[in-house]
This record gives sequence, structure tokens and C-alpha cells, in this order.
Amino acid sequence: KIILMNHTERVKSLVEEAIKNAWPPGIQRRENQEVLGLTLHDIKMNGCPWRASEANIDNNRIINRIVENLSKIKLKLVGGINIKGGTDSLFFMGDPTSSSAQFCSIILCQKNRLRLVDCKEERECVRQAITNSGFRIEDETSKEHHVKLKVNGKPWHCSGKEAVWARQLVGRISEAMLQRGWALTDAIDISRREDDKSMLLFRRCAPTTATIACICLTSTDHLRLIDFSPGDQEVLKTCIIENYLPGVNGVDSSGSEGRSLKFELLGSPWASW
Repeated sequence: KIILMNHTERVKSLVEEAIKNAWPPGIQRRENQEVLGLTLHDIKMNGCPWRASEANIDNNRIINRIVENLSKIKLKLVGGINIKGGTDSLFFMGDPTSSSAQFCSIILCQKNRLRLVDCKEERECVRQAITNSGFRIEDETSKEHHVKLKVNGKPWHCSGKEAVWARQLVGRISEAMLQRGWALTDAIDISRREDDKSMLLFRRCAPTTATIACICLTSTDHLRLIDFSPGDQEVLKTCIIENYLPGVNGVDSSGSEGRSLKFELLGSPWASW
């Protein structure tokens, strides 16, 4: 299902059009329901797009097309937010200064696979970013709307220095896409399959160059700053030490895990209420 809230007839029409264009099984039924004085519009699709196998990329194309269609009426995606532990809810905001745009996505699958959806022409720049990051492409296949890449190792299921390398890989791919005119806009979880990860949503933009860094929350008590400049790293280090009130047990600046600074926080902030 897709459920629309605070929508107009135009929004409903554009969302249904996006589903028809991206999901071959189509729409099974539509119905309105009243909840707390709000009229919600339920769209029930044939099949199970949010449990689709990783071989099926049409569920990702649904999101690409919805965000693209709503941009035509100046509704900008604010973010995908996980409210109850399942799939994300997508929030949109009216922005009169925004313009319609094209969207594509790169999907992180299983433990070591990527899918380029609606951006097959960027396969070479992504392939180069993967190679430059020290990874090796073990398999590559191409279909009508996507390219599938399998890399060595298990970058989406690892820890320690391998986890740092995996995040740097996402950063390098995003930088390469930006140089080709695709800006990383959001990361959305649309799947109910446990082994699926985020889809990275890219918006068409003017080609430019930028460095992408990462703040990484790992284990139950570690925080890493990855690929920040020395000046920014120092500002963030001060911020963390001053504002995490239980305290910091230690800071590892040895560089043994790549270009990262690791904080060992007291307590278990990522596994505690």
C-alpha cells in the first residue's frame, strides 16, 4: 500500500500515474478512509512491492517517479523518516522556489551489491569510484532500467576498518555522481526485507565538485567522523566532548581505520532509552 495524507486531488493523480508507469503489476484498488477527521487515500497495489526480491527494482522506480512527479507541482521531498521500525514515511513540503527535476537511485543490496536504477549511463563513473576506493567488481549485469554490480567482500555487513571503507565507498560514489550532475538528496528505506539496505536518492543538478564526509554511529557506544577536514574534525570533536554529558572514554586518532576519528562514548547511547 501507499497511503496519502494532507493531499490534493492533483497529488493523488500524480502518485497514481507514477505507480502505473513504474510498477507493471499495477493498482488493485483505491479507497478513502476517515481517521481523526482526516481523509486518507489508500492505494493497494498488486503484488508486494515492499517485500519484492532484490532482483526486482520496480519498487525503487515507484519512489523515483513519485518524487519526480511531485516536484512538477513544487512539492519537495523533505525526508524519509522511520516512525515505527518498518518502511519509511516520506514527507513533502511546498516550495515555490523549487523546480521539477529528474530522479534516480542507487540501491545497496544484500552484503555486497549495488543497483543503479534509472541511471544506467552513470555505470562507468560508479565503476571507477568503486575501483578507486580499493574494491573490485566481481560481477556486472544490465537490464532495461538498471545495472547490477557485485563487489568483493561484504561492505554492507562488516565492522571496524571495513565499515569505514564501506562508508567511504558510498561517499566516493556520491561525489562521482555529483560530478556527473546527480546530487545525493536522501537515503530511504522502502523495504520490509531484513537484508535490504537504503536506496540513495539522487536529484538531477548542475555538475559540480564537492567532498562528502560521514558521521557514523556504530556498535552501541562508538561514533566516528570519516573524511572530514582537520579543521571541521576539530570543531566536531569539541562539540561531541562538550555536549555528550555522560562523557567520552577515549578518542582514537591513530588512523588505523582509515581517515577517521573514533570516539568511545560512556554508556550505550545507540542501545538505550
